[in-house]
Amino acid sequence: ADAADDGEEALKDFAAAGSLAGREGARADSALQKVYSKYPRKVAGLEALFQSAEIHRKRGDVAEALRMYAIISDTSLGASRAQDALFQAAEIQRTRLSQPRRALDLYTELVTRYPDSWLAPEARRWVDALKKEVGS
Repeated sequence: ADAADDGEEALKDFAAAGSLAGREGARADSALQKVYSKYPRKVAGLEALFQSAEIHRKRGDVAEALRMYAIISDTSLGASRAQDALFQAAEIQRTRLSQPRRALDLYTELVTRYPDSWLAPEARRWVDALKKEVGS
């Protein structure tokens, strides 16, 4: 199979897994993980991982969500969801884990890497607030 066939198959697999997400979280998560495992460097695979991370975050499994967000925000992958992953990871650190210094680092990374992102204004506000809180 050539790269185009691979991409089309990845999108079909992602669409099938994504269709479960609203109704069947556990089955959707398993299907999304399979898509990511099969296509770890394709858009569909990275989007599947992001959707899986969202399922874990919403369930309260923040450790697993953070692990997935870290993969997605890896600069070498160029994932379109990297800025979303950084923001969600910062939010978890700030709101659920009470780790303002780690949240500050993640918000700062988002603003530095994606200054024109739609998330950058809110991230900048948190950078300013957290700098005061942690004394940086």
